[in-house]
Amino acid sequence: FHHKHRYNIRLASKKDVHIKICTQENEIDNFYKIMQQMAKRQKYELFPLEFYKTVFRILFPKKMAVLYLAFFENKLIGGLFNLHFAGKSWYMWGAFDYNYRNLMANYGLHWTAIQDAIGKGLSTYDFQGIPDNPNPQSPMWGFYNFKKGFNGDTIHWLGEYDTCTKLSSLYKLANKFKLL
Repeated sequence: FHHKHRYNIRLASKKDVHIKICTQENEIDNFYKIMQQMAKRQKYELFPLEFYKTVFRILFPKKMAVLYLAFFENKLIGGLFNLHFAGKSWYMWGAFDYNYRNLMANYGLHWTAIQDAIGKGLSTYDFQGIPDNPNPQSPMWGFYNFKKGFNGDTIHWLGEYDTCTKLSSLYKLANKFKLL
């Protein structure tokens, strides 16, 4: 790990951030509230609450879903939701309370999740994607640095692409003029 990440992991513990591995579906409700705050702040959309509950309800009994929650003074300040399958732990969703960002809960959460994955004999902890060409001016820069600081391998896959399955008239018209 990058030395700053090791420091932040220790800092979360020193500041009395406590990480809990959840076993009850109803604990997703509070995690979802933090996800809503973060989604609003960073301007992205979430799946409905019932989606996350369904994933948990189906996969938790099979030991394929884990919800980690971070608390400070008995207040929920962050969480992450991982899936375990194919010998890997996959980081799927996470959020933290921006007002408590100085407690470094995200570092403690991921460190706990990594230790949990190792304890379960999983070979890989997958943070999912990072930008291909990171730029310090990009809003994704912090996200990139956070993930890279854990010193994992970067694996390049095909990438993500959007396709229109039902073209609007305006889109068809625009394409028509491009072809002329």
